[in-house]
Amino acid sequence: MQKLDRISLSKRSPGKDWEKAVGRESNHGDSSGPGPSNSNIAENELDDAIRQRKKVCDKYHKYKSEFKQDIADLKLENQGLSFQAFDSDYYGRDSVELLKLRRKKLVQLKKRCKEAKQVKREARKEFEKQSGTGWRGKLEQFKSILTNH
Repeated sequence: MQKLDRISLSKRSPGKDWEKAVGRESNHGDSSGPGPSNSNIAENELDDAIRQRKKVCDKYHKYKSEFKQDIADLKLENQGLSFQAFDSDYYGRDSVELLKLRRKKLVQLKKRCKEAKQVKREARKEFEKQSGTGWRGKLEQFKSILTNH
């Protein structure tokens, strides 16, 4: 019996004044209803791109400073002035081979940092275009005003 009541309740129409009860007007224009707007999506993508760029570039800058310090230590060792010995058999490799491998990793990190910066720039352009902020968005608005009239 209760199962039948639930089915009959779910099939009822909401009534003719349901929009007022919900708080929506019947002539709500072109809004697509609840959900994220395009500017929110662009803003979220921009925030993600900023976080990703910061993470990748911070890793690159930290690795770069460590790499420079290791090169400086190696130069001091070669001159016989090192206070901290740079072991020539570091993890089973000589120091020159190790520095080559670390330089290769440094170049890869630099490339990833540049790519992350590019993604951030593109996300910022898209956000400014959709939200109308920034000179690109304002320029697009101005162009649309001039072409419509």
